[in-house]
Amino acid sequence: MNKEYLALLNRGIITWNEWRQKNLHLQADLTNVNLRGINLQGINFQGVNLTGANLCLTQLKTANCSGANLTSAQLIHANLTSINLQGANLRYANLISADLRQANLIDADLVSANLIGTDLQNAICRYADATSASVSVAKRSPAPSPSLWIKGI
Repeated sequence: MNKEYLALLNRGIITWNEWRQKNLHLQADLTNVNLRGINLQGINFQGVNLTGANLCLTQLKTANCSGANLTSAQLIHANLTSINLQGANLRYANLISADLRQANLIDADLVSANLIGTDLQNAICRYADATSASVSVAKRSPAPSPSLWIKGI
């Protein structure tokens, strides 16, 4: 993890988002960062490396995490309502009981992710790959079912 990125994040969401908008060409490295329980609603994590991050109980409602690397991230009980995860890498991520209602999961990589108890109501899951993911008790929209669009379920 790059401590400069963490210091920038600690200055607040507005400061981070302004910086991020000007520096989308940089892949900010927040590998293994501990952001447990923090309110990050509306943050721009587009293309950010959050591999192994602790985001349990974190508020990421309406966040932009498109193209982010969330491999092995911990998102247990996280509020991910209306989050943009288009093209994000969530391989081996732990999303137990996460709220993904109305999330954009188009082309997301959920291979071997743990989605047990995850609320996927009204989530857009076209072309998402959840091969080998644990989804046995995930909540889904009655129709159309996200499983019609998720590879591997």
